[in-house]
Amino acid sequence: TVTEVIPLEIVLSGTFKRDFIVGDDFTYEGLVVTCKYSNNSSAEVFDYNVSGYDKTKPTTQVITVIYQGLKATYLVDVYPVTPDKLEITTEPTKKNYFVGDTFSSLGIVAKCTYNNKTTSDVSSFLTYSGYDMSKDGEQTVTARYTEGNNYVEDTFNIFVSKIELESIKITKKPFITVFYRCYY
Repeated sequence: TVTEVIPLEIVLSGTFKRDFIVGDDFTYEGLVVTCKYSNNSSAEVFDYNVSGYDKTKPTTQVITVIYQGLKATYLVDVYPVTPDKLEITTEPTKKNYFVGDTFSSLGIVAKCTYNNKTTSDVSSFLTYSGYDMSKDGEQTVTARYTEGNNYVEDTFNIFVSKIELESIKITKKPFITVFYRCYY
């Protein structure tokens, strides 16, 4: 008598990717699918189907593995593309100021690297803080790029000098040269 061996369940194991970023292609490399049979045996299987991944949706997604009508699932997280690092690649043209001057970001070039390793020039979207043009000395300027609720920062230094009178020169003799003190 031959007893029919029936697949009862599939079990998922192995080391495989569970974290993705929007736009990533799906991979289940490292996934091991094992089928357990009615005769208490088990074997790794390879002709299974995998579905459920949407690379456009930043959310937790249910991945379904199907083998001979049996289903097993696991979760993956798809994260949105977010700024990961800001790099000032060219500092501003003007780095030396006098007290009371206005800070100028002219010439700054900044690159944002995202969590998916893409980059973008964000030079015109920066905000600046950390400096006080009413105080002299070296100052650290913080450049910030914000996208949604996420931001990245980088810094550079400027120098603010006191305004000091170095000399005065009279180029025309005054009309009145004699002055009297008056007492009231």
